[in-house]
Amino acid sequence: AEDGAVGLKASEQYNPDVIVSDVMMPNVDGLELCASLKNSLSTSHIPIILLTAKSAIENQIEGLQIGADDYLAKPFNFDLLEARVANLIDSRKKLREKFAGEYPIQPTEVTTNPKDQKFIERALEIVTENMADSGFGVKEFVEMMGISRSLLHKKLTGLTELSAAEFINNQRMNKARVLLAQNELNVSEVAYSVGYNDPKYFSRLFSKTFGQAPKEYANNHIIEG
Repeated sequence: AEDGAVGLKASEQYNPDVIVSDVMMPNVDGLELCASLKNSLSTSHIPIILLTAKSAIENQIEGLQIGADDYLAKPFNFDLLEARVANLIDSRKKLREKFAGEYPIQPTEVTTNPKDQKFIERALEIVTENMADSGFGVKEFVEMMGISRSLLHKKLTGLTELSAAEFINNQRMNKARVLLAQNELNVSEVAYSVGYNDPKYFSRLFSKTFGQAPKEYANNHIIEG
């Protein structure tokens, strides 16, 4: 993109894995670009590296304060830039893996800024409150989040690599895993507790997710007390 204005439109359109931007640009400079992207729900999750000829610490602090994820002073070593890009992408991947593997998850552990944290907190709250309702699905999720279906999908895949349907199922399966380990409910009761009216379907889905049938999982993962 030849300037920040074009960069803003491209970021909305393509949802890139990472953005590398010069600070000194016509129309919309890099700091304005960064602030706009980090203040928009649709792009706040995208990592940003700012490049500038200004190496003063004050300029670096300003960039980081408005949400930049990294900062390089020009002239810079291209191998170093590649390494920083790879590191940001890898760190986001680890956050997504952490989300998929832990339950319950703390939003602060899988987000890097307040806007994304608030989004994940709200999404988790809604799914948790409606988990036992077998009629709760993507349509209801979208309505309760108060955003468009496309934006919900964009944010969830950007932060967790899960679609809205997968996000709901992920939370249901992980809750079921905890309930089974507590060994207080049978498999059918656990299925109903997390919104599945068909225990056989629940068992197949659980086995596919965790590689063990619910009863087998319960026997192997008993939580004492």
